[in-house]
Amino acid sequence: MTQAVSDKGESFDCAETTQQTPISCVLPSRGTYEVKLFTNNERYGRFDYVGALEFNRK
Repeated sequence: MTQAVSDKGESFDCAETTQQTPISCVLPSRGTYEVKLFTNNERYGRFDYVGALEFNRK
């Protein structure tokens, strides 16, 4: 699971991912985004935070 948070504090879920699919997240407007990564062995339930990447859309 991935979640993006903009530098304005707006938060939204990105496309659903699995071990076989790449991460995909459409950034809606200009700005800096922190894309948070979560993992779980099951499709549903509690997901653990594993890290984040920062992106800039110009």
